[in-house]
Amino acid sequence: MARFIHPIRKLTSGAQNLINGFLSDSDEVLMANFQSILEEFRILIDQYVHLFPEFIVQTRQRTATTTYAQGGECLHRGIMNPSPVLNLLAGCNQGVEIPGPEAATDDYFRYSFNEAGELICVSRFQLQGPPELPEDMEFIFRAENVEYGVTFHHGWEEVTKVSKVIYGADGQILSYAASEYDQAEPELMFLHYEKYTYQRNQLTRADVYFGISPDLNMYDHHAFVVSGDSEVPGINRKKKYTVQEVRQES
Repeated sequence: MARFIHPIRKLTSGAQNLINGFLSDSDEVLMANFQSILEEFRILIDQYVHLFPEFIVQTRQRTATTTYAQGGECLHRGIMNPSPVLNLLAGCNQGVEIPGPEAATDDYFRYSFNEAGELICVSRFQLQGPPELPEDMEFIFRAENVEYGVTFHHGWEEVTKVSKVIYGADGQILSYAASEYDQAEPELMFLHYEKYTYQRNQLTRADVYFGISPDLNMYDHHAFVVSGDSEVPGINRKKKYTVQEVRQES
């Protein structure tokens, strides 16, 4: 299994501690932010948990175009994962576009877009499953510069994941948060959170937080330097970094 770790460089512990002293929030502020995100996720779940059938109808009415891809199943949304760096860290099959379900040789995704070209639904299918019944469906909603995603297991009609992406005024992604959700154990939500730093419209640093639990007062934090020899275009809802656009630091 290929690993695409080279385009970004993990900071050494000494350098990371020094930079953290200047750039990172205190643990108290971080935990308060993480807690507020999880509380917001729980509110979304309470509001949307019974609306799965309605969301399916709305998606069918609003869908203007669809595309397909396979692979990248370890990433939220596969090749359409919002994070500009997670595909470089995950070390899984990165995924490729395919013309349709008939061309799939692995589990695959269907991406539904509205007339404005905005992604509104991500359906994940199992290769051996019925082509008309996805394993799960994520419905995507927007409010100004914030994008929310709520994923339902199709068979159970239960929420299984919630996400939030914040964009800047120029379209650059500022932060990405996601959490799995189990209706049987709703209190056990662990947050994944990323925040990004830019200089001259180029992504230069990514702070990635894993296994966040405010209740247990725990998280794992890794900081990465992202570098390149040319200006990287701003990230918007239609474009994300690729391996070619993120250069190895010299």
